[in-house]
Amino acid sequence: STIAGAGNFPGQSTSAQPLYVVDGLAVPVTNDHDRLPDIILNLNPQDVESITVLKDATAASIWGARAANGVIVIKTKGGAFNSKLRANYNTFVNFQGKPDLDYVPFLNSRQYVQTGIELFNASHSPWQTISAQNGGGIPPLELILYNRERNLISAERATFQLDSLSNMDNRSQIKDLFHRNALLHNQTVSLTGGSDKYSFYGSASYTNTQSTTPGDKNQSYKINLRQDIKATKFLNFYVITDLSNNKSSSKRNYNFNGQNLNYQSLPYQMYRDANGNNLSIPHIVSQSDSIRRDMEARSRFNLEYNPLNEFENGKTNSDALLARINTGVTLDIFKGMRFEGTYGYVKGRNEIREFESLQSFTVRKEIAQFAVAATPAVTPRYYLPANGGRLTSVNGDQHKWDIRNQLSYNNGFGKHEVNLTLGQEAQESFSTAITNRVRGFDQSLLTQASVDWVTVASPVLNTVWPTISTLASSISNDSFSLNESTNRFTSYYAIGGYTFDRKYAINASWRNDQSNLFGKDKSAQNKPIWSVGGRWNISNEEFMKPVQWLDRLSLRLTYGIMGNSPNAGVAASEDIVGPSGSPFFPGGVGLRIITPGNPELAWERTVSTNFGLDFSIFRDRFSGNVDYYKKRTTNLIGSIFPNSLTGFTFLVGNQGSLNNDGIELNLNSTNIRARNFSWTTNLILAYNKNKLISLNTTTPITTGGQLVVSQAQEGLPVFSVFAYRYAGLNNAGAPQIRLTDGSASAVRNIATLDDISYEGTNQPVWNGGFGNNFQYKNFRLSANMVYNMGHVMRRD
Repeated sequence: STIAGAGNFPGQSTSAQPLYVVDGLAVPVTNDHDRLPDIILNLNPQDVESITVLKDATAASIWGARAANGVIVIKTKGGAFNSKLRANYNTFVNFQGKPDLDYVPFLNSRQYVQTGIELFNASHSPWQTISAQNGGGIPPLELILYNRERNLISAERATFQLDSLSNMDNRSQIKDLFHRNALLHNQTVSLTGGSDKYSFYGSASYTNTQSTTPGDKNQSYKINLRQDIKATKFLNFYVITDLSNNKSSSKRNYNFNGQNLNYQSLPYQMYRDANGNNLSIPHIVSQSDSIRRDMEARSRFNLEYNPLNEFENGKTNSDALLARINTGVTLDIFKGMRFEGTYGYVKGRNEIREFESLQSFTVRKEIAQFAVAATPAVTPRYYLPANGGRLTSVNGDQHKWDIRNQLSYNNGFGKHEVNLTLGQEAQESFSTAITNRVRGFDQSLLTQASVDWVTVASPVLNTVWPTISTLASSISNDSFSLNESTNRFTSYYAIGGYTFDRKYAINASWRNDQSNLFGKDKSAQNKPIWSVGGRWNISNEEFMKPVQWLDRLSLRLTYGIMGNSPNAGVAASEDIVGPSGSPFFPGGVGLRIITPGNPELAWERTVSTNFGLDFSIFRDRFSGNVDYYKKRTTNLIGSIFPNSLTGFTFLVGNQGSLNNDGIELNLNSTNIRARNFSWTTNLILAYNKNKLISLNTTTPITTGGQLVVSQAQEGLPVFSVFAYRYAGLNNAGAPQIRLTDGSASAVRNIATLDDISYEGTNQPVWNGGFGNNFQYKNFRLSANMVYNMGHVMRRD
């Protein structure tokens, strides 16, 4: 989540995440966890020494344009010089029960059947239309009602069948067959120690994760070593090496076409019969028994869909390896003058192997979609391999290097203290993902069959199970794809500070970022940012000395400019193109424009003002801080909709401006501080209010229906929720909406903008946490609570 309010517009064009800094180097957070390892997710929590959140303009601007959503600084543990060898073992277990399927008040079977009976209208939805649209695959309730309407069964028989459905309840089967208790178990062993010249901290950990989905398994192994060396009186350096390996496996997902069987299934739909046999559910894949039997006879393949059987018909394995090396050097040139260099290299790869056997429904259906046989007596012609399964392999690879050099001068003379820093930072991250898919794969022989992609890319006529309505099938060449992304940043920065008499301090920072995400135009690549700030240490004033119970009291004010850039591969000043399959391309493969270039695309710009109060009383028994902030973001990056004559439905550009106002309170208390026992409490309370000031769009919202599905309107918060005013059911049982003139209507598309109600925002207005920490000797116990308030959610 972001820090100090929403920093950008909803969507995938730019990151809404704060910037993470690990051991002095900025770390990108990938949105593609399936193919690329994530550095943050691969950190062992037991290796973390401290986490610091930077919120004010001066602190955040030090880290550049990517700090618009805040900065989280993570420091990992290190050893201590002149310390004895110490071993530590830490373990924790996290248990999570099965989901509560009764939490959401869905209709039970009897209510569902009764509602279906009341809404059934064969005149409005005749059998011929419904059957044609669904391939004859009609859910049991509707099929009974249509059979009664068509006089295929008697009214008494229909009543008996409807009563049978009403008495069925699949919740226990869903809970037992599709869920299990989740369990996470972590074990960490660490060693630390040091001499007068050398110190180290090393750890090895193992984490076993069992999710609530049966068949899923994840195991991670991590090794971490930090070494600090005092080479001379003036030269120190350290080396951090971190290696993690994640192995996961999962059985074939029982979902079909994205349909979540847990919560979207019919309440009477059972998955096993009374004898424990797994049941087929043809209506989910739009099959009637007669149509399925005909397709099976012509294709000579079993085309039943059985969700539980799918568990055993495929498996996905992944193996991710991530290596991180950080090294730093400090050189004291002369009194007050120091050079600091931080350098890092990250190398990661992830191998994913998904195999779907010949018995899986996906493979069987695909074969039938490219099988031609006019009658069951004709030997079918298969355009896709009819033996073996489908193997999909994804090989992701990434590497990243960082360089950060800075020269600092810190000195004091009399009542004056001066701090000056000059620095340079550069970073490059490269990622690639290669996807291969083969058909007719034999796991025993490791062989595969060939596919005539030119033929199957053109419509194959009169297939057993056509993919399009013209009784034909077509598929693009998906045997190989390659995605690459290169992201480069280079920056120069300067920081200065002056303190007088330990009471009054001023500081300023300047930084210029350059990014390759804006093409070759140097003026577009550059993003200068800066900040100024001041602090008044009131507790150091002479008039405050009589206040003995006050340890620290200070006021601070900062003002600065930050920014943000689009995600790599999402937008640029030049067209982003990728491969595309089509029978009209030579060889069936060509290029298409994924995202059109926008030469006017500019950095997001955030102006931030922060006012803060820090205090500590009673020898630090009670401390805290209060912060008020105001942020104004312009040139919001998001989807804009050009003239339709351009041929593009949207492109990524600068959308508008956004304001954020908020206050944050952080309180800490030491309730008990004894020799062997301590009890501390922490309370965090945050409030944020944001408003969309302007929104550039060429497609204005003109109807109530458009407004209901929108999240953004000028003058309101981003992530707004709009809704119809509910007016109950009419005499026919249809839901109605209330219009501004007081009338009610069951026709929603007549609603105007004035008929729609603004309900609030789906982002919490208030959030925070409350925690208690107890320690007795070397035993620690924590009890924490996190809360979010002031937001709304749709009930569905």
